[in-house]
Amino acid sequence: MLAITSGETIEFILKELSFYKKKVFWLFLFLLYGGITFSIAIFTIPHIDLFNFKLWLMNLIILAIIFVYFLVSFSFLKQIFRSEKMILGSTYLILEQGGLFVKSSEYFELGKIDQINFSDKEFKLADHPLKSEHIDYFGFETQDKVIANAHKNDKLQFQYEGRMISFGKDIFSWDYEIILKEFITRKLKLTGDQPH
Repeated sequence: MLAITSGETIEFILKELSFYKKKVFWLFLFLLYGGITFSIAIFTIPHIDLFNFKLWLMNLIILAIIFVYFLVSFSFLKQIFRSEKMILGSTYLILEQGGLFVKSSEYFELGKIDQINFSDKEFKLADHPLKSEHIDYFGFETQDKVIANAHKNDKLQFQYEGRMISFGKDIFSWDYEIILKEFITRKLKLTGDQPH
């Protein structure tokens, strides 16, 4: 996590320590699955005959495989460009989330925010049915871990006007403590209470 202070405003860029290693990992997976998609498309699409009804099922399967590999490579591409930023002012909190084509920003009044909670629950996925107890020759367990890592849950959450707001996929508990300290200090200043 990177914190930038400017007067009364603190900008938290929510990144974990291995941020650039993960970007390189997502880039590798994007290139791998993108290359597979491109290769399948280049070598099979010229041979697809949509008007040959004897081979329509095989043509449909090939197009479906190309589409699925495209979706997988696109999800890895989205992970490369994903970013989160939290701006904590004296009376407000702004959450900015960026992606490949989209950037969203949400404004929250500090007085209406309940306690910020940290949830570090990593859910245990069921083992792959073909996973063995010995060496993972076919990579079933590895594939499950990559998919689970790509779809991690957000770790920070708070209640705002009856709805749960969650953010911060790449944050550790010690970063949460810094954010919580600043949040409590600013909320106490806002209400006029003295910190204990």
